[in-house]
Amino acid sequence: MRERLLIALLCAAVAACGNLPRPFQPEDKTIDTFALMPVDKAGMVVKPVDGLPPEAAEAFAQALIEALRKQDIAAMSGPGNPAALVLAGTAVPTGSGWDIKFALQDSQKAALGAFAANAAPQKAEDPKAWSLTAASVARAVAGALADPTTASAAGPVVAIGAVTGIGGDDGRALTRALAYTLQKSRIKVATGPDKPTHTVVGAVTIAPPRGPEGKQVRNIDVRWTVLRADNSAVGEVRQANDVPVAMLDRDWPDIALAVADAATDGIVDLVNRRATLTR
Repeated sequence: MRERLLIALLCAAVAACGNLPRPFQPEDKTIDTFALMPVDKAGMVVKPVDGLPPEAAEAFAQALIEALRKQDIAAMSGPGNPAALVLAGTAVPTGSGWDIKFALQDSQKAALGAFAANAAPQKAEDPKAWSLTAASVARAVAGALADPTTASAAGPVVAIGAVTGIGGDDGRALTRALAYTLQKSRIKVATGPDKPTHTVVGAVTIAPPRGPEGKQVRNIDVRWTVLRADNSAVGEVRQANDVPVAMLDRDWPDIALAVADAATDGIVDLVNRRATLTR
């Protein structure tokens, strides 16, 4: 899929962004100006498992995609985006089913995790017959993506706080996506007993639809605030863009990952600042 969603990302310095039309050029110097980036690296491609009969492989892939989406992972079949993660597996027959080994890689074929499952579906060509196995694998994959092993042990620890204006599965998709992109940027995300040095909170505003029938868009405005441990504000990252209504209704996990990815550099910049910013 080559559709591109442009999401506004705050630049690290006002001078680096050039002249942009207002209202995208804030007066507040602690809030930087906007740049636009294409979304080419959202999502995870699920490959049919090698070693399964073709109909079974297709059914299992469908079940896995559904299960991963329930874990707020933008899973898909086909070639996906050039920078998408890839989940592939190999099955070995057993007496009653298959032992399956999975490997998760990034777009550069770097290993991100390995998982194993045993499955003996009664109707291997039916995706529903694979649902329990798919759910187990999806939970393991989500846990691997949430594991802050790439974070710097000596660096800041960031907690992701409340995101207002959007709830339920959509809100969880956005917070999970931000956790993932921060960890990819070597920022440790607080889990369990970790004491955070910073907290990131968000506010999402989605405007009513506008435009002609069939081409309607909705404006998405996202404001991230980085707080110190004492709840004093370091600064803000703000994003805004018009998104087609059909895409917003259909592809929110992809959009959430795009929003998080676009905001991450600005958030990391604020987290790493030591001097107190003044308005």
